[in-house]
Amino acid sequence: MNLNQKVNQHFIININGVDYVYVYIRKNACSAWKKVFVAESVHHGEEEKNLRPIEFMNKFHRAATMEKVVAVKNRIVILRDPLVRVYSAFINQIVMRMDRQYALHKAVQTACGKPIGKITFNEFVDEYLLKTEVGQIDGHFRPQNMSLLPIEYNNTWDLSKLHQEVEVLIGKDFADRYFLAKVNSTEKMKKIPMEAGGLTVRQIFNTWNNREVFPDFDSLMTIECREKLSKMYADDIQLLKSHNI
Repeated sequence: MNLNQKVNQHFIININGVDYVYVYIRKNACSAWKKVFVAESVHHGEEEKNLRPIEFMNKFHRAATMEKVVAVKNRIVILRDPLVRVYSAFINQIVMRMDRQYALHKAVQTACGKPIGKITFNEFVDEYLLKTEVGQIDGHFRPQNMSLLPIEYNNTWDLSKLHQEVEVLIGKDFADRYFLAKVNSTEKMKKIPMEAGGLTVRQIFNTWNNREVFPDFDSLMTIECREKLSKMYADDIQLLKSHNI
């Protein structure tokens, strides 16, 4: 093990006198954890108003080397079903932010050869996810295993059990304060079965705008699509199985 190895996406926070390493994986309760870092930081009140939460974390809490990571006993990583994660990120990052034109939207438009509003979920999968070099895929869709180091994470949790896992490790008050209510989650949105295979991003957005509903997971994620994504995210699927998730 090279202790001088540079490390990304690992952050250290002290809570009630105990240090924890947290692995930042997008779409895996990262919004709630960013709140934890800003509110619980010893640097709270210094610069957080001028920095985005992830910038604050990078400035004050980043574990920059392998040595800093392995020096901390408690290491936390949250995992979730990779196909559900893709579905959630597509709704949250592509559909609901359709008109914002972030780097992700531009990359998807380039890959699909058409404006974001005219792209279907199947085209997003076939032309962007499956044809983009995995290291270049946006972080919301990048395989979760790519964020991990070849070390033991002694607190590897299923996203759906996050509140109860935090309660056991850190305490009920802390768990209730940060993880009882969902933050930036598509789980709170109403989803129903519908014929969605050919719906474009714009049509899905309009359905939400007019009826406040989205197509549910099964409506977007066809059997063929699941088979393709299961191959793409095979390492993530195996990772979850190895932790009984």
